[in-house]
Amino acid sequence: MVAIQSMKVILLLILFTSPFTVLLLKKKEAIDFYKDRTAAFTPLKAFNNFKELADKGSNNARVLLFAIFYEFLRELEAFVAFTINHLAIAARAGDKLAQYNLGLILIKGLFIPQDIALGLTWLEKSAAQGEISSMEFLGITYITLFETDKTNKLYAEKSIYWLRQAIKNETTDSNIYLLYGMAIYDHNRNFDEASSHIRKAIKLGDKNAIEALSLLSKRHNLTSH
Repeated sequence: MVAIQSMKVILLLILFTSPFTVLLLKKKEAIDFYKDRTAAFTPLKAFNNFKELADKGSNNARVLLFAIFYEFLRELEAFVAFTINHLAIAARAGDKLAQYNLGLILIKGLFIPQDIALGLTWLEKSAAQGEISSMEFLGITYITLFETDKTNKLYAEKSIYWLRQAIKNETTDSNIYLLYGMAIYDHNRNFDEASSHIRKAIKLGDKNAIEALSLLSKRHNLTSH
C-alpha cells in the first residue's frame, strides 16, 4: 500500500548573500544560466558554474550542484564522488536541504552504499530545522520499516510523529494525509480523526484515498459491532 515517495531534489533558487559583489554576481549568473536554459545551456556548463562557487565555499551552490547532477545523471556521472562529497560538506555545515538530500540517498542507496540509520539521522537534522520534505520522508520511511518488522512499535510511533509534524507544517502532499489517517486508525481506532485526514487527501486530489476511506469504513463497521 505504501508508495515510496519519489525523489524530491529541491532546487533552492534563492538570493545568495556575500560581502563580495563579484561573487554575488557570479552566483546570480549561475542561477540564471541554470534556470533560463538558453541555447548556450549545457549540463556541464551549468555544473561547472556551481562547481566554481562550491569550491569557494558556498553551501547553496553545493546543493544546486547536486540538483544539476541528479537531473543530468548520464552527462555528469563522472562527477559523482565530487558531487556527493560537496553535498556532505554542506550537510555537515547545517544546510537543511543538503541534509535532506544526503539522508534520502543514504536510505535509498543511491550513488553510495545504503545506510538507513545514518540516513534517518540526517533527515532528522533537516526536519529539526523545519524542512517539510524531510518530515514527509521520515514518516514514509518509518512506515516502510514497520511493515517489515511489525514487532517494532517504535517504528510505528515515529511514523505517526513525523507524518503529524509534516501536517502541522501544512504539507500539501495528499499521500501524507492518507498515510497518516490509516496509521492513526491502526494506532488508536479513532475513525473520526482518521477519516478526517483521509478526506483531506481526497480534497487534495488523491484518488487512492477514495478507495482507502471506503475500505476503512467497512473495516470500522465490522470491528465496532
